[in-house]
Amino acid sequence: MRVCLTKLKTTLLYKNLINNFHFIVIGLVNIGLIYKTKNILFVILLVLLLIYLFKKNLKIAIFAVLIFSIFILGLIIKGIEFENRILGEKKASMVVIEANKKENGYSLVVKNNKLKYQLFTDDFYEVGDIIYVKGTFVDVDSNHIPLLFNYQEYAKYIGIAGKIINPEITKIGKTIVVSEIQYFFFNYYDLHFSKTSASYLKALVLGYKNNLDEEVLSNINNLGISHLFVVSGLHVSLLIGIISKIINKVFKKTKVVNSVTSIILIFYSLMTNLMVSVLRVVLGFIIKSINQEYQLNLKSLDILSIVTIFILLINPYYLFSSSFILSFGITYALLIGSMLLKDTNFLKSLIKMSLYCQIISLPLAYNFSNKLNLFSLIFNLFFVPFVSYIFLPASLIISFFPFLDKIYEWLIKLFEWLISLSSKISIYLKLPTVPIIYILLFIVLIYMFFKMLETRKIKKIIFILLIVHIFIWINWGKLDIYDQIIFFDLPNGEATLIHKAFNQYNILIDTGDITSMDNPIVNYLNKRGINKLDYVIITHSDSDHIGGLEAIIQEIKVENIITSYYEEKSIFEYYKKYNKNLKIYYFKKGYHFNYENIQLTTYSPIENLKDVNNNSLVFLLNVDNFKILFTGDVEAKGEKKFDFDKISCDLLKIAHHGSKTSTTDYFLEKVEYNTAIIMNGYHNIFDFPSPIVINRIKNKKYYITSREKTIIYQKMFFKANYIKI
Repeated sequence: MRVCLTKLKTTLLYKNLINNFHFIVIGLVNIGLIYKTKNILFVILLVLLLIYLFKKNLKIAIFAVLIFSIFILGLIIKGIEFENRILGEKKASMVVIEANKKENGYSLVVKNNKLKYQLFTDDFYEVGDIIYVKGTFVDVDSNHIPLLFNYQEYAKYIGIAGKIINPEITKIGKTIVVSEIQYFFFNYYDLHFSKTSASYLKALVLGYKNNLDEEVLSNINNLGISHLFVVSGLHVSLLIGIISKIINKVFKKTKVVNSVTSIILIFYSLMTNLMVSVLRVVLGFIIKSINQEYQLNLKSLDILSIVTIFILLINPYYLFSSSFILSFGITYALLIGSMLLKDTNFLKSLIKMSLYCQIISLPLAYNFSNKLNLFSLIFNLFFVPFVSYIFLPASLIISFFPFLDKIYEWLIKLFEWLISLSSKISIYLKLPTVPIIYILLFIVLIYMFFKMLETRKIKKIIFILLIVHIFIWINWGKLDIYDQIIFFDLPNGEATLIHKAFNQYNILIDTGDITSMDNPIVNYLNKRGINKLDYVIITHSDSDHIGGLEAIIQEIKVENIITSYYEEKSIFEYYKKYNKNLKIYYFKKGYHFNYENIQLTTYSPIENLKDVNNNSLVFLLNVDNFKILFTGDVEAKGEKKFDFDKISCDLLKIAHHGSKTSTTDYFLEKVEYNTAIIMNGYHNIFDFPSPIVINRIKNKKYYITSREKTIIYQKMFFKANYIKI
């Protein structure tokens, strides 16, 4: 090895590559963006990079092209492997690589060749079990609402090819898998520590946060300190420091100390199941040790770039992982920032670096969550030292001394009290999701701004561009040029958004049946930069139409609510506790409503039918002469009361999710429509829509949300006609 490395550092190519490895990383990121976004702009940027490299040094350019080619080949191979996944009624032998207990059974991740599958079973299986599985292999759930977390895409990039429904499992053997090491320590923590302590130890030592309390996780995320619970440089650096001091007592030679430390770190990376953030630090330490031993003259940026290239060549899909993006992105930012923001004063340096990291990580982290805690910098100045110098070291020590568990529980209570208190004094700024090119431009501007601060050469144009950039980001939702009518694909229930270009107004019709704070409607509105709903129309108070209202009204300003005349008033008065100025209107037949370019005409309820479904608000919504008939959950009993002669509309929202108790022939004779929309809920347990209803409307065009996913009609603000996209 010594001979090879000595020869390597004398080659002209190696000498040229020093201080230039980061250009290869930039190229790999560009290729990844081309692969994912299909955006021609990234193709142009890649071509410009190659031209620059060829002009700079031919050998570097050829080496870069070779690395790019291997990376592209890796992407192609990954794609082919995924396309050849098992689908349909099949049987195959699998290896259990993850096994987690759930309320009603066990969730398993099993592996066949290089692809993984998810399944649920009543029986217990251990990690490492070889099983024979017979069942229906299907794709994992696709994205139901645009802009929201795409689990199908995420699953693809972590190697999960699908899920197995109704599995018949036979255990046929046992083998050794890497994840067994992590599960060994899971079991160790579960056996020797309290449930709360075990959940924190798994999170801080092994990077497994799934057992943490939901409220704790929410507080951690809201405070902007979630990075402290990702096993990364902070954790491994502390581990390296402890190991090095212990080994130095036994061995005096640096080479021996580094070698033993590297072996222990490799084992630690196996404990975390090869977590990418840990791999980054472990590989970085090994290369740094080799660099020092053999005087390879590599700079810190070179080492980080080599690690990045190595990991991406092993698995190109890492590039699309949020953990990879955050871990490597923030590390690059820290490294570049440390070059820019040198200061001899420790406190001043800490504040400058914290401010820099918070700002530079903003586009990386907050484009996922869309909420920025304005006190995040202050909280980090406190919690970073607290976790770094107290909580994390205590976690490592307690791991070896279970009898100290009670003391650790006190520390946990103190931490939870501190984050709970901090959460109560937080102020949040909502940030809409912006295109990736906008994020990259923001990072460049931040870098240039801090560089100017350090050199004390402030250029007004950069400062102005940065301020304008931030202002545009905050107001991104107001730049939308499309009028849209959005029929959301929800697990259960209905929700429809009427959106006017430039965020002039937004009207939500029903809210679905999602009561948790992780509400897809709330998340969608936040990502669109929609902070206010001018009106929420609730057709009736069944949970699958009103269930999400509380979560929405806590996050989004709601100015007015319209509902059925015969709804119980106390149900809606309750929501005034979130907005004292909230206005509530109760409509029945004959009530009209005009707002901006919208006209609403109510056809039902006509009288109180003593039934929440049949008292549903039925109304025609005219949006720029595009007419939609909303029917709530009205059934045959309510439809028979309709006394209008004929209604003409472009879209008919089929009543009661396509239940056979609604959309009678009597009703259909009274409605002339072009297209029907059935919002049946992709997790509904009633097998909506009914074949009977489908048979009644089969001669007209119709769309079903569970099949089509979220259905969007849109037009540019200056055009006349809506079209389905």
